[in-house]
Amino acid sequence: MGIKYALTLLCILEIFHIPETHQFPLNSSEVRENKQNKIRNPQDQGTTNYFGRPCNYLNRCSGDTWCSKDERCTCKRSYHLNDTLNCVQGNGLVGSICFNGLGCEHVHNTKCSVEKGRGKCVCPAGFHGIEGGTQCAEDSKIGDPCGSKTQCTGNSECKAKHGIANCTCKQGFYANDNLVCVQGNALIGSHCFNGLGCEFVRNAKCSLEKGKGECICPAGFHGAEGGAQCTAYIDEPCKGDDSCIDNAFCTLEKICKCKDHYTASSGREKCLAYSKIGDPCGSVLQCTGNSECKAKGGIGYCTCKEGFDANDNLVCVKGNAHIGSNCSSGLGCEYVGNSKCSVEKGSGKCVCPAGFHGVEGSARCAVDSKIGDPCGSVLQCTGNSECKAKGGIGYCTCKEGFHANDNLVCVKGNAHIGSNCSSGLGCEYVGNSKCSVEKGSGKCVCPAGFHVIERGARCAVGIDGPCKGDDSCIDNAFCTLEKICKCKNDYTASSGRVKCLARIYGPYEGYHSSKRRYFCPIKGPCF
Repeated sequence: MGIKYALTLLCILEIFHIPETHQFPLNSSEVRENKQNKIRNPQDQGTTNYFGRPCNYLNRCSGDTWCSKDERCTCKRSYHLNDTLNCVQGNGLVGSICFNGLGCEHVHNTKCSVEKGRGKCVCPAGFHGIEGGTQCAEDSKIGDPCGSKTQCTGNSECKAKHGIANCTCKQGFYANDNLVCVQGNALIGSHCFNGLGCEFVRNAKCSLEKGKGECICPAGFHGAEGGAQCTAYIDEPCKGDDSCIDNAFCTLEKICKCKDHYTASSGREKCLAYSKIGDPCGSVLQCTGNSECKAKGGIGYCTCKEGFDANDNLVCVKGNAHIGSNCSSGLGCEYVGNSKCSVEKGSGKCVCPAGFHGVEGSARCAVDSKIGDPCGSVLQCTGNSECKAKGGIGYCTCKEGFHANDNLVCVKGNAHIGSNCSSGLGCEYVGNSKCSVEKGSGKCVCPAGFHVIERGARCAVGIDGPCKGDDSCIDNAFCTLEKICKCKNDYTASSGRVKCLARIYGPYEGYHSSKRRYFCPIKGPCF
């Protein structure tokens, strides 16, 4: 009896087109149950809203809702959700409001844009809205015919092949299992149909001219860039530059070769950029191009081979490195004799270090002249030295503001008592001093009767000592007609006779000068 009743009910539904979710009148107990389980929408100003409520054969929906296949109340046919999430009369469309995944059941082939919260009825991937948004239709498939009257839809476009136009995927889209174009780049192995669908996989082709196939590389080509293209390797035949791998070109002989400043990898499948000076290297990571691996601080770095020079991009190109060549982080000047990179970090130039000199473009830096080197009209002093005559012969000695280092080369810094000298030279700018030796290496010293003053900057005679002129005496002193050093007016000699101290007159007994801490008697100079 039960089976017969069920079959009869199904026939009635079919004949009168009554939906499965059509609600029959409720008995009194069901009405009471619905009143107890009714859902109130906070935005509905107290009216009963059954949308979204769980439902089944016994727990039915009411009002303008009916029970959906997943047993939740949703709007009846010809009704849609409004802004307050109530079902109102009017067909839902693409873009209509939905909530918690419900509300799009009567907009064909749509779905709610969110599973939780408020969303919109949208077309899923591979579908597009038609007929004023009343439904979503499946996008064109690759291979579908197209033309002026029949447009390609979705993510496809119309392309002509052998005089016949068919839909194929736009750039940035590929064919899914249903041959509908979805977002994502086509690759080697992507679906194709009737020779279409591989247009944006460089140099690829469809495996079949008829029927469903896959994008493959033709004979003589290899998959590259993660399957994004098919290319010929280095030294393999090509038709044009786009047949070759990246950073390669097709020669006049129709062979792929790496571009300038690139070199082929061991497998010939890549063109690697030449290493730059400063790039790390070692047993695994090799230097490429015209560079070689050199150790610095226990770490390997690439630098130019002999006979090569770094260009502005720090890539080694043919030509000898020289003073003024590019370098980086202390590297790149190894074959410029006696030179160094001007910086330890970053980009610099090959320069001569202190004590060396060279003209830009020169292959090496020469050692500066040393004090005592002979000089004259033909042989010039170099670096920070100048030619001075001694005994009728010219010799190099340091210029003012420079002093001799341990190698007797003139470097920046004033000479002073204790500076290096040689064969009586090197102390010319240390007043009244002399070299401790007339031959060989010595030190700048004060002669007998002279004292070191001004922190070693010069030598001077103390008060009452013999002098030849004012410059022989200590500061604030002068050489008298009797050739004796005396303090100038308003100065008085210190107890050691090696300083002339300014006289400061105090107005009263016990006065202390703010400038010098000398005791001043009632009347007289401060001492």
